[in-house]
Amino acid sequence: MTSTLPTAPGIFDINSDEAFFRSLQRASLKLQSNKVKETAKLLYLLMGVNHLRDWIAPGFNWKVGEPLTPGQHFGVAIFNLPEFKVVNAVCNRSKHMGCLRYPLEIEYGTMIDEYPEIDSIFDFDNGPPTGYSVDGRDLLDIVDVALGYYETHWYSQFSK
Repeated sequence: MTSTLPTAPGIFDINSDEAFFRSLQRASLKLQSNKVKETAKLLYLLMGVNHLRDWIAPGFNWKVGEPLTPGQHFGVAIFNLPEFKVVNAVCNRSKHMGCLRYPLEIEYGTMIDEYPEIDSIFDFDNGPPTGYSVDGRDLLDIVDVALGYYETHWYSQFSK
């Protein structure tokens, strides 16, 4: 049996910026704890961390707007975080297939019995990725710095 409910703000059943943030935290923990780093899950994480600030300050034009609300001020502040700039650059490269000014490396090295869903393997000669680095730093560490910034400078204010 199916039912039709009014469309909620957000996407699917993620109906607030904080729910989206918590989903990104869980995705990051799962990627870190798994030996295999599935590209599709990494893309969700990168795109989510990059665009979460748009959920915090919807409709704000980051290129020309003067921040007025707390969410807009936060969005400008996180954009100045060096790790966020890396996330933004990698996200935009994946979206536009442009050049990345940072060296990007992919690590491999798992046995076939450690492979996830076989359809998620793009290169059978190398197997699935086991790590990603940008400019010599683990990409998941970079993402975690950005997630930590969201937590410390935005979401912790609501739990006080």
